Amino acid sequence: MELKDGRLLQIIRTQTGYMWESFSRDGGDTWTDAKPTTVEAPEAPSTITRIPGTGELLLVWNPNVAWGNPEKTVVGANHGGPRTPLAAAISRDEGRTWSPPKLIESDPNVTYAYTSITFHDGRALLTYYWFPLKTSDLSLKFKSIPLQWFRE
Repeated sequence: MELKDGRLLQIIRTQTGYMWESFSRDGGDTWTDAKPTTVEAPEAPSTITRIPGTGELLLVWNPNVAWGNPEKTVVGANHGGPRTPLAAAISRDEGRTWSPPKLIESDPNVTYAYTSITFHDGRALLTYYWFPLKTSDLSLKFKSIPLQWFRE
């Protein structure tokens, strides 16, 4: 993600329970040492993009980390936590802070990941995998969300 000051922001999935970040000032040739953010996340892919017209950053990710809690352990969650729910947050300060997460999907019996986002006509168009646990029914899901929903 290119930031307003020209740096590139890289978000990194880890097994630490937090999303990490690194920055580049030379177009991606070199990067700063990666450091944890304050965003809790299992080892799952996250997506970050800039909302057209506002400059806000939109983050879509799985915010549920097991932290060794057997009550949060889900069958098939071998990534430090289940890939459910699927949530979104907005940053108005180039990723330094984020709004509280809003749930896009919340069924604990389904995993969600690998989100792609594009924008059209005041809406965020998302595609992501939708995978009910205890099945082999992996599918691609499409969802169209008004941009105002992320700010409410």
